[in-house]
Amino acid sequence: MPANSPEFLASIDAAAPAMLERLITWANTNSGSDNTEGLLTMGALIESAIAELGVPVDRIPIAPDGRFALRAVRRGRTGRSVLLNGHFDTVYGPAHPFQQCHPPTDDDRLRGPGVADMKGGIVILIEALRAFENSPAAPDIGWEVLLTPDEETGSVLSAPLLRESARHHDIGIVFEAALPDGSIVASRKGVGVVRVEAHGRAAHAGRDFAHGRNAIAALAEFVVAADHLNGQIPDIVVNAGAISGGGTLNIVPDHATAAFNLRADRADDGEETLRRLRAAATEIGRRREVTLTLEGGFSRPPMELTEAKRPWIDAWCACAARLGLRIGHGHTGGGSDANILTAAGLPCIDGAGVEGGELHSEREWMRPSSLARRARIAALFLHEFARGRIPAA
Repeated sequence: MPANSPEFLASIDAAAPAMLERLITWANTNSGSDNTEGLLTMGALIESAIAELGVPVDRIPIAPDGRFALRAVRRGRTGRSVLLNGHFDTVYGPAHPFQQCHPPTDDDRLRGPGVADMKGGIVILIEALRAFENSPAAPDIGWEVLLTPDEETGSVLSAPLLRESARHHDIGIVFEAALPDGSIVASRKGVGVVRVEAHGRAAHAGRDFAHGRNAIAALAEFVVAADHLNGQIPDIVVNAGAISGGGTLNIVPDHATAAFNLRADRADDGEETLRRLRAAATEIGRRREVTLTLEGGFSRPPMELTEAKRPWIDAWCACAARLGLRIGHGHTGGGSDANILTAAGLPCIDGAGVEGGELHSEREWMRPSSLARRARIAALFLHEFARGRIPAA
């Protein structure tokens, strides 16, 4: 750490070994999105860690099975304030073979489930706040921590909480993993799901084939039409991810379903993609005398890089530079809760978490050295914002 760094940041370097130990413990605790018991255990561990900051932590129920989000607020949600966000679910369920961390390697890598996405980010969040609270500027702003248990499945249950919190703050910091080169995330594709159901007319394939209306054939034509949108609309993705239908082979099938994952860089392009999908369904259905019904849309709108957001990003990079670190900003096709927060009107710094890679695989890894490094940047950014050196929205 540079010699002229603020004194309150020194505690982060001293805490680095404990940060790594905490991350390994958390990553070894399964909290797959479908593992309710594991999510409750993980939530309790994080609740205890946040409570070390001397702030009350509220459990906010979001599902009948007991799953909850965590919220902690210091110095209120009025005036100048910051929302710090993350999630504690992972893509690795209890039956997944990837359950434990591997020992850190000499090339500064820790491999483990959720170490980058995003338990490492929560470790950073907590340590950054601990250091910031020792800053003389801390009393000048308020902050809120909001951590959710369902981000990996689309944040369907926690989205209302995210939107409600977004209304009370000037800036959001989302502690998802950084891009592979350490850059923060300035923009993300929007993410959506569309399900298509085809209803035709059953008939005997041999005796009365012409009387039938083949739902599979109609849906197959729709899948091809949907796939052709890739490349027609700039930077969108239409991925046919699942399809099913039919049964006994000598019956013209009267039912079939398909599901698509959608991605778009810009909101207008997402709307145009949906319009063309609906038009294709109408045309194919009318011609084949099969009903094609579309449901769904973009649950996470695109997070676009706007001119209004650039000063926040520049300020974050300037804080890194002051600490002798050079980081940039970039784009990714993956979605996060920053999409939801931004759509609700809150500008966000995203990718504030660990440096790592190969997320959602058995090779997921992070750099242990980045825990302290990224926590220093976040704590200094909070300090600069509290001092008024970063303008409020």
